Amino acid sequence: MTEDKRNAVFDECVEHNDHLRANGHLVAEVPLQPPETVMTLYWKNGKVATTPGGESAEAPGGESEAATGENSPQENKA
Repeated sequence: MTEDKRNAVFDECVEHNDHLRANGHLVAEVPLQPPETVMTLYWKNGKVATTPGGESAEAPGGESEAATGENSPQENKA
């Protein structure tokens, strides 16, 4: 990709983000964190629980191992 093309694509992205923000569809832009900080959040017994490391693989139907209770989550008591 040429530098001119890359700059044009970047400008289009910025313009699109501005449009989304102006219409209330974009609240924040936050960079991704390193992979070692990944965790899965889900509801368990009316509270948020976590599974560290993003180890929960997607299962057929889009349900993760964490959502089915097959992993050992750490309860978030906060």
